[in-house]
Amino acid sequence: MTKPPRIDRKLLKDSDLFVQRGRSLFERLGHYRSRFLSVFLVGLIIVAAVYGYDWWVQKQAVNGWKAYNLATKDTGLEYTKNLSSVFEKFSQTRPSYFAAVKLADYYFDERKKELAKDANATQFAGLASEWYGKALQYRDVSLVEKQLLLIDRGQSFELEKKLDEALAMLKLAADLGGETKALALLHSAFVYELKNDEPTALETYQKILVDFQNTEYARLARNHLRQLKSPIFRASAQKRG
Repeated sequence: MTKPPRIDRKLLKDSDLFVQRGRSLFERLGHYRSRFLSVFLVGLIIVAAVYGYDWWVQKQAVNGWKAYNLATKDTGLEYTKNLSSVFEKFSQTRPSYFAAVKLADYYFDERKKELAKDANATQFAGLASEWYGKALQYRDVSLVEKQLLLIDRGQSFELEKKLDEALAMLKLAADLGGETKALALLHSAFVYELKNDEPTALETYQKILVDFQNTEYARLARNHLRQLKSPIFRASAQKRG
């Protein structure tokens, strides 16, 4: 329990000085109370803003998932149109991120189909890499998700015969480390083969064998190494070239 303030008895004898000191004390208390109230109000506003923003984010996510689920049930032009709307309307939410990935995968598959029919077709050209790029803009994307998106974007560039851009994406994915690095290196080796850069392809496969022993990636790398070193494969490759 706090003790009451001590009052100097000599001060009580001088009434004017006592009143002056008392007034000064109350003025200081009033000043501190005013400052305390200001700080309290500012803190209250900050807390209210934080809770208000959190509520708004949660509401956006719920509405975003509803819109996303409805969009995925559509077909044709409505499918892409409504997923694009989810991406734009619910920006920086998980539904928006999933809408971008869904569109990228869709355009990737459509691009493969149209190239199988006509090598000069351009209807879906570049759309997959564009939407994988948009998905990468999501702030809360996890490390593995980011790696896989970079690999997917690299493959979409590969589909467009933009091999240098593909290698750039795959290098970004590999530089992030982890086991997913092996997948990025494996696809990099495939691209080096497409570029007819056999030494770098061989080097990349060897790296996978050393760094990721006893994994499925190492098995695949070993198989591709055998193909590259096979005289039959070399003769076939030269004939295609």
